[in-house]
Amino acid sequence: MSIITQFFQGGVHFTDPRWLPKGYFESSDLGMSNGAASFDFFSTANGWTYLSSLGTAVDTDYAADTWKTLLSVSTQAGYMSGVVGPTMATATDTTTFGVAVDGGAEITVAVVGAGTVPRCFLGFPIPRTLYTTADESGQGFFLASDKSRIGPGTVSTDPILMPVQRGLLQGVGMIRFTNSLVVRCKTTQAQTATAAQERQSGVIWQRMY
Repeated sequence: MSIITQFFQGGVHFTDPRWLPKGYFESSDLGMSNGAASFDFFSTANGWTYLSSLGTAVDTDYAADTWKTLLSVSTQAGYMSGVVGPTMATATDTTTFGVAVDGGAEITVAVVGAGTVPRCFLGFPIPRTLYTTADESGQGFFLASDKSRIGPGTVSTDPILMPVQRGLLQGVGMIRFTNSLVVRCKTTQAQTATAAQERQSGVIWQRMY
């Protein structure tokens, strides 16, 4: 495939979710920023309020090994920069994400966490001090031993998941759809807790035209 062909097919963007970084963090250490001096974790309601402003948050129970649809859109085109699963009850749980782009076959990605209350995700985490602390701005997040998962034990700051606008600004590749996007999620154990937003999950996405 020529470079020019790749450009006109979407440039750095792609339709296969397996090209998104995957990882896990404790629910109380992962979140999104709503301003230069403000940060909300996914263990609090504010974290999900902010995600819903940059995509879709879903606050309903998970049954064990049962798919739940987080997003189904069939009009317009856009990008997806990430998806966040529920808090898992133990370190042996697995969260699986399924993504179908433009009516194509669903592609699944399984993510295994670690620790006590891991929350798995697909997407691009960046240090929230990226633009304020020079010695951290160039660091990435450490990988698990299999080199396929991002995990804790990394830069000394909390990770922010990137919204679509920031991804476009920085030239980051994202899921690109032209007419439909379906995103599903399941976990190996049931999750019905709400005290620390455990059952919350969501998709970071945006329509473009």
